[in-house]
Amino acid sequence: MSRIESGKTELESVAFDMRELGQKLNDMFQATLEDKGIKFDVELLDIQDPYMVGDQLRISRLMP
Repeated sequence: MSRIESGKTELESVAFDMRELGQKLNDMFQATLEDKGIKFDVELLDIQDPYMVGDQLRISRLMP
């Protein structure tokens, strides 16, 4: 059973801008990966409403 299912982990419910999160992740990984010859770019196309409600930290862990 996962920590979430067992109630041992609480998920935050906070509003955040998905474009901003994507840009932060892009900035964080881009230089390191490009030094290794890997092209990395985050694209969030045509998001009508970029503001999401959820656990920003855990969402950022799911993204490459």
